[in-house]
Amino acid sequence: MGLVACGEKNDNKNNKKVITISVAASLEEPMKTIQGLFYDKTGIEIKLNVGGSGTLEKQISNGAKVDMFFSANKENTDKLIDKGFVYENKSYNFLENSLVVIGGKDTKKLNNLNELKDAKGKIAIGEINTVPAGSYAKEALEKANSWNLVDNKLVYAKSVTSVKNYVESGDAEYGFVYKTDAYKLKNGKIVYEINDNMHKKIEYNLVILKNSENKKDDTSLLEFLQSPEAKKVFEQYGFKEN
Repeated sequence: MGLVACGEKNDNKNNKKVITISVAASLEEPMKTIQGLFYDKTGIEIKLNVGGSGTLEKQISNGAKVDMFFSANKENTDKLIDKGFVYENKSYNFLENSLVVIGGKDTKKLNNLNELKDAKGKIAIGEINTVPAGSYAKEALEKANSWNLVDNKLVYAKSVTSVKNYVESGDAEYGFVYKTDAYKLKNGKIVYEINDNMHKKIEYNLVILKNSENKKDDTSLLEFLQSPEAKKVFEQYGFKEN
């Protein structure tokens, strides 16, 4: 997950317009589709920097030059507002998700989270401090009084995509991912859907960085992301409108 260099904005010899946007790993697939749709409509290229929201926030805090940041939670974008990287009125919230437990194709469905204590293999979750899905998973397990029963079985991953890969490869018996990630499973399935009241609301937050040199194009992309055409893409991948 290397950060895309963005010193060639609107430049080049071809005067090509480019917007660099850091996006939560769970948004990678719909954003790839939107890349093509937005380019066809405007001629503006989107470059994606994909990773865990906490990691992306740290990159920006450490000086990474990106135009926009699409986080899987509001906490990471709020940190950037507090640090002065983002104007408070340049923060937008229009997508929601839900959390599920996945397992291999032959894994039995769970009746509740307490049953994870009987797992014979590892349980994959995102890094608590850098992957919002990991934080939501911990919150749900604690609310179910299950955290202390399974913490010795946990394996931590750098993104929800990595959690999914752990389960599909058989390196983990179970994994906590967003429901949207379960749409892409090839060697796995949802074994338990976690009630939304077990954790904070999963809201995706988009911000435009103060130091962006492409604010006009950023606004065009923001408007496109909120358009019926883009919303249809997000819905196809299982996201809910806020």
